[in-house]
Order: sequence, then structure tokens, then C-alpha cells
Amino acid sequence: MTPSQLKRQVYQKKYDKKRDQLYDRRKYKRIQNWKRIGVVSENYDELYNLFYNTHSCEDCDITLKTEGKLENNTRVLDHDHETGEYRGVVCLDCNFKRGWLDNLIL
Repeated sequence: MTPSQLKRQVYQKKYDKKRDQLYDRRKYKRIQNWKRIGVVSENYDELYNLFYNTHSCEDCDITLKTEGKLENNTRVLDHDHETGEYRGVVCLDCNFKRGWLDNLIL
């Protein structure tokens, strides 16, 4: 292995470690927020992986935005506010529509 390849490998390991730490921190914060707002799950890690790997809205099939300020295509976890039960990963717009429809039905 040449010195430049070795240097690149060391750099890659440091980069991977920082990326993993950032992922873990974001995951922890997201799960803590779900618990705070009342989302109930038997396995929050599984729920997070489902959330993280969903790239289109379950209702309107729009491509979901993952980071940044809130917009209509921002990915959100929809849940029932009465029971805390998870209902799906949808865009912010569809989440508002579901909540509005729930209030009409009640």
C-alpha cells in the first residue's frame, strides 16, 4: 500500500466515524422528540429506520425532503394524537390534511 493510499484510508475511517456519530445524534434527537410529542412504539429503532428510509409520501407519492426548513414536501411521521399510534411517513402537507380530516370526523 502506498503512503497516499494509507493516508486516504486513515482519512476515510475518521470521516466514517464522524458521519456515524452525526447519524446517531440525529437519530437520538428524533426519537426523543417523538417520545416527547406522544408517539408510542414497541421498537423506536425500527420506526426510525423506516422513517429514515422512506423517500416518498405514502399519500401523494411526492419525493420527500429530509433536511432544512419546513416546507410542504418535508418528511414527517404521522401519528394519532389520541393513542400515539404511528400511522405512516408522509409529507407535511398530507400530514396537515390527515389531521384536518380527523378533526372533521370527530
